[in-house]
Amino acid sequence: MTRFSAVAVSDMAEGTVRIYSPNSHPPWTKIGGNFKSPKGIAVDSSGRMLVAEYASGEVHVFHIDRNYRIHGVKKVSGLQGPQYICSMPDGGFAVSEECGDVKLFTSNFKFSGSLSERYNHEFGNPAGICSDPEGNILVADAQSRSIILFPPSGSPICIVSQGLSKPMGITCSPFGLLYVADSGDNCVKVYKYRAKPFYAPTSPRRSGEAPS
Repeated sequence: MTRFSAVAVSDMAEGTVRIYSPNSHPPWTKIGGNFKSPKGIAVDSSGRMLVAEYASGEVHVFHIDRNYRIHGVKKVSGLQGPQYICSMPDGGFAVSEECGDVKLFTSNFKFSGSLSERYNHEFGNPAGICSDPEGNILVADAQSRSIILFPPSGSPICIVSQGLSKPMGITCSPFGLLYVADSGDNCVKVYKYRAKPFYAPTSPRRSGEAPS
C-alpha cells in the first residue's frame, strides 16, 4: 500500500510496476523507472517505494507523487537474486536472496549485516519477509516449509513448522496474525503468532484488553 492508499504491484514477467487505485480512470497505472525484473515490493514509513530487481541484484528506492511520477531514485546493488523486501520500524529495510540469506540495510541504504551471521542461522531458500512493530523479522523459508521469527535479541524461533507446502509472501498484522501465501496449495493461510495485539505507546488502548 502506498501512502495515498493505492496498491503497488510488481510484474516480473513484463518488467513493470503498476499502481492500482479504484478511484482512478483507468484504475491501473504503469509507473516509470528502469525496471527489468521487479519482484519484491514494499513501502517504508516515509512513503518511499522499495523494489527488488531480481536479475540485476539491486533494490530501487524512490518516492512517487499523487500522479505516480517517480522522484529521487537511489539504488542499492551487490545482491544475489533479491526476492522479497520489507521495511523495518527503524526506517531501514530487509531483503531476502534466493537460496541465500536475508540482508539488512539502514535508512541511509548502508549494509548493516545479515540474519545468518547475526543469528548463526542457515537458510534453505528465504522467500517472503516481513517485520512487526516490535522489531521482529519473520522469514518464510520455502525449502524447509517453515516460518522463522528473528527477535531483536535472543535466538530465532520457528513459529510454523507444519502445514505449509511452499510458503512465499508473508505479512503480519498488529493483532498478532500472520498471513502466509502458500503457492504450493494456492491459498493464503492465517496463523496467530502473538498472544496480545500491539498498540503504539501513545495509543489510548495501550493498557486495554485485547479485542475478541
